Order: sequence, then structure tokens, then C-alpha cells
Amino acid sequence: MFCSKCGKENNDTAKFCAYCGAELKSALGTETSCQPYYVEQTEKVSVPSGIGASGIIMIVLYVILGIPWTNIVVKHYGQTAIAFGLLDYEIMGIICYFLPYVIVIAMIVIGIVNIIRNKYYMLPGVVVAVLSVCMKIGAAIFNAVTFETGMIGFICYRVFNPYSAIWIRSLVLSVLLIVFAYAKSRQKKYL
Repeated sequence: MFCSKCGKENNDTAKFCAYCGAELKSALGTETSCQPYYVEQTEKVSVPSGIGASGIIMIVLYVILGIPWTNIVVKHYGQTAIAFGLLDYEIMGIICYFLPYVIVIAMIVIGIVNIIRNKYYMLPGVVVAVLSVCMKIGAAIFNAVTFETGMIGFICYRVFNPYSAIWIRSLVLSVLLIVFAYAKSRQKKYL
């Protein structure tokens, strides 16, 4: 700090000039103070809350996962409804037919909503992967079933057989979703 009377440089913490003894004043006209200037950081650094590239990729994977399931339901519903119309328990057969599709669509919606909320869970992918494998196993067990095998066998055949055609696609997509969700959850843990 410079003295306003003699113009000589003094220590910034001095109250009086070391050369002429005049009282030192700051540029604002007040006496200088010895208080240090610092800023406390009270806020945490926040991560941007946008979806990001991996979130968009996951949403696209969920949409791609839903397309073949919807296609199978629409494509085979007419034949399945006619076949179940011949049974005594038509409503039960239709419910069984739609149940895997409803589960997959619910997992897709839950997964997309969580991504939009910037939360990444592996459960939707795990459920779809397990369901896909179950459809393939069920189709292998109830292959070439006829009306003579009973109502339960026929319903299982009409449910497992169409969905087993897309089991490998569903499994691959759901494993990709599990990997992405795991990576994102680990990344958020360390931020």
C-alpha cells in the first residue's frame, strides 16, 4: 500500500506510514485492516444432471427391446385368440399370453423413467434376461403340444412358442442394458 501523504510504499498490514508517520487509509477511505480475505467453499461440486450419451444409448436399447416383443404380440394374437376361444378357460389363456409382454413393457417403462431421473438400475435388464431364457426353456418343454395334452399344456405352448423366437435378441439387449446400468451406477458412486 502506498502512503497518500509521501507516496512511499508500505506493508499492506501497516496502519501508519513507516517514512512519514501518516495514517494509512485504504482506497475506500477507511483504515486498513489485517483481516485476511478468503472464501469458504460450502457447496459441493455438482455433476450435470442431463441424461448424457450413455443414457440416450440405454433409452434407444430399451426401445429396440420393445419392438420385437410388440411385433410378436400383434402378429400372433389373432391365431392365439382363436385357439384359446376353443378352450373352456379362454380368459386365463389370454392373460397368460399377454403376461410376459406386460412384464417386458413394464420393465422398459421403469428403465426409461429411471434414466430420465438420472438413476440407473440393473433390475429391468435382469428381469427381461431371465424372462427371455424362461421363454426359450418353456418352448423347449412344451414343443409340439396338441389339444390332447390338456389345457395347461396347450396354453403353455401358445405362450412360450411365439416369444421364444426372440429370446436371443432380448437376452443380448438386456445384457447390454445390465452392463450400461452397472457402469453408470459405479460411475455415480465415485463422483
